[in-house]
Amino acid sequence: MSTISLMRSISRSTTKVFSQGWLIPTFLCPWLLRLPSAADNGRCAHNATALGRIPGLYRRFHNHTISNPYEKHTLQQSGFSALPWTCPGCGAYTQTGEPDEAGFYTTSRKAVTAFIAAQKNKEIGITEEEVFDQVVRKADSGILESLGLGNASHLEAGPSRRTDRTPQSFHPKSKRASPESALTPVCDRCHYLLFHHKGASIIHPSIESIQDIISDSPHRYNHIYHVIDAADFPLSLIPQLQQHLSLSPQRSQNRRANKSKFHHGRKAEMSFVVTRSDLLAPTKKQVDSMMPYLIEVLRDALGLFGKDVRLGNVRCVSSERGWWTKKLKEDIWERGGGGWMVGKVNVGKSKLFETVFPKGRDMNINFRDLRKEASRADGMLQSEAHTSQLGPYRTERFDQRGLPVRESDSLLEGEEIQGESLLPPAPKEVDFPVMPIVSSLPGTTASPIRLPFGKGKGELIDLPGLDRGGLEKFVSEEHQSRLVMRQRIKAEQHTVKPGQSILVGGLIRITPTGSDTILLACPFVPFDSHVTNTEKAVAIQMQEEPSGLSSIAAKGSGKEMASAGIFELRWDVTKQRSGPLTAPAAVGLKTKVLPFIIYSADILIEGCGWIELAVQVRKRNRQVSEAENEAGHDATVFPSVEVFSPEGKHVGVRRPMSAWVHGGHHPVRGRSATKRPRRSMKGMKKTLKKTLKLFAVRFGPGAAVLPKDVKRIHMDFAVKFRDGHLGPRRFWKAYLPRLKYHNPAVSMTVTRSKDQAGPATMTVFFASDTSSAAAINASSGVNERAEVIEMKHKPETEILNDIMQLTRAVKVEPTEEEVMEMQAIKEENEKAQRDRIRMQGLREEQLKERRLLEQAKQSVDAGIVA
Repeated sequence: MSTISLMRSISRSTTKVFSQGWLIPTFLCPWLLRLPSAADNGRCAHNATALGRIPGLYRRFHNHTISNPYEKHTLQQSGFSALPWTCPGCGAYTQTGEPDEAGFYTTSRKAVTAFIAAQKNKEIGITEEEVFDQVVRKADSGILESLGLGNASHLEAGPSRRTDRTPQSFHPKSKRASPESALTPVCDRCHYLLFHHKGASIIHPSIESIQDIISDSPHRYNHIYHVIDAADFPLSLIPQLQQHLSLSPQRSQNRRANKSKFHHGRKAEMSFVVTRSDLLAPTKKQVDSMMPYLIEVLRDALGLFGKDVRLGNVRCVSSERGWWTKKLKEDIWERGGGGWMVGKVNVGKSKLFETVFPKGRDMNINFRDLRKEASRADGMLQSEAHTSQLGPYRTERFDQRGLPVRESDSLLEGEEIQGESLLPPAPKEVDFPVMPIVSSLPGTTASPIRLPFGKGKGELIDLPGLDRGGLEKFVSEEHQSRLVMRQRIKAEQHTVKPGQSILVGGLIRITPTGSDTILLACPFVPFDSHVTNTEKAVAIQMQEEPSGLSSIAAKGSGKEMASAGIFELRWDVTKQRSGPLTAPAAVGLKTKVLPFIIYSADILIEGCGWIELAVQVRKRNRQVSEAENEAGHDATVFPSVEVFSPEGKHVGVRRPMSAWVHGGHHPVRGRSATKRPRRSMKGMKKTLKKTLKLFAVRFGPGAAVLPKDVKRIHMDFAVKFRDGHLGPRRFWKAYLPRLKYHNPAVSMTVTRSKDQAGPATMTVFFASDTSSAAAINASSGVNERAEVIEMKHKPETEILNDIMQLTRAVKVEPTEEEVMEMQAIKEENEKAQRDRIRMQGLREEQLKERRLLEQAKQSVDAGIVA
């Protein structure tokens, strides 16, 4: 039965309705307010006689009885007539009788007071300058002279104008908003949802109610935007929506198929819009690559109806990130007519409505001034000067039948809602209207919200959401806001061993059915998950024993837990899940040669997210029925899990998205021709070695400058280091090269004999000015003085001290720059040593893996041959 027929039957038996105790919310069906009153039983306080004397009053004051003209005058003076027809935040009809229901306004609120004052000024027609001039005329002349205004006689009667003698500071801009610039206030329920995050859900409409609302469309061309949530896609799909709304059928894959058709003089088409796509992948490119997957999942959800259709009308958008919303906004603008947002609760309709509504198309806006005026705390959107600059809005207002109406919005002037329509009257068209509020409360939108655009070109209507299943009834009040996934989850992979189960938020339990099944679970949900023993998990879910685990389940909900069924993991994801075994940049094996298969599936939780499950099964362990195999049927037994949820509902299954793979790191190709090759380290290593050798010679023991009178040094010791010749040998190897580096002009010679018992001496020759015979070298004929140092049985350090004392050599010290350079080289050398050890370990691991892969290949080849 349609809603109109239902209302007519109710009107014929009103007394019976109220005697049975039924109470229908008036903000959902305002036509019920015209029913005869049942004042005797107190179910409805208004009466038809009183409403007949004050036309249109039932629309807002449906719970208030007006029994005399004095009360009517009081309502006029209190400003209720200046309130909007409907709340712009939730769409509920304005009312003053039920504070706990949608559409109730408290006139003492600052925003409501400012709006009522602006509407009164509009009705009176008094400008701010006229008010100022009236005050100046009535003021004392002495006060005017002290203020510099002089005599007020120059002010003309009637509409006054500001004179040059009037200071600018005494023409302040009124803080009360003008009718064009004042923001339309929202009702108290929307106010508490926005600023206090609390409120009550409305009664969700049925699909028949949505059908009756759309049937009242004043437009000939309509387009239905079926909004589907990406968090539990496609669980939020409304089944058979096209048949319920009598829409044009989806185009089949036949290229000669008709695009659309008219139904009862109207043409209505439908598009699928998947919202909040930023929950699926981190980048827009990855989400675009998932479009074929989303279309196939949607085709599976449509059943036989979606088997042969094209599904070219699927859009995947993100209002939060702005992905593909601009294209959708342009389509809405170009299409015109009636655009209807249809979907279940909390799928993101209001957020999408705010993003894709074509705002500011009919005027040139100075956005810098607009942002400046919007920051004012008193609710002003534009200043008087800015409003005068933009000019008045030259738009028309339409009622629910599409007919233009007058500008006045007063209740007490005879305007009323048409009884046969479920649509509210269309508001005045403005370029930047107040948008519907966005809240996690299920059922925020109470009634249809109509916003026209393009000077009558079309309008966008946000409809109330259909019931999603009611999972929030089993969740504690403080955790109900967590049921909505607001950002992408980086899931952690859990391993569920045999005899264990995974608890998701203490509300959903997943238990493998196989006795030897090892399950991998990746919960993409906004609450905690825990793996524990199955018996303990059952006790925690049924709330039979206390637990320290984080749980969102409400008290007493354990009794409602039941099995939702057994779900098979029947989709093969071996290629996506096998890692480097099948990656082209690594081993690159084919999946058919692998000895195992990985099956997967996504378990959906209503409105919350999904849990990706994966099981690896050996190929030789698959059980195939011989009878069915002979008949040509695939009788493979897939791994399965059993899911327990409240009332055995609120869950579903779909083919896996492999979101865990999309969220991880992608393998890098082994070689890329577009990349610049890495610079070789061979030249740097050679340079480092030469620098180290140079510093070893320049600094250290033996680095000293000999005096100028030292002519040459001669060492004599045995070849072998035994019998006291070890010290001279070490001095020759370590210290003599440094001494020679700093004294290149001094000749240094070494004589090594085979006589181990012979002496080990160092002779230092000095230049001498004496002419004595002892000082004359007979062999060379040069004046020299020879000093001998015994080196036998002495360490190399003692030999160095003897020559330093004998020659009085000066030790060479490094500079600060050379010290810093040596320290840097030392640190680099230590780092290189650590890297060598690490790379050696990596090479050993790679060699071990290569050997294991070779063994696996040999075993697979042997099995195939056998």
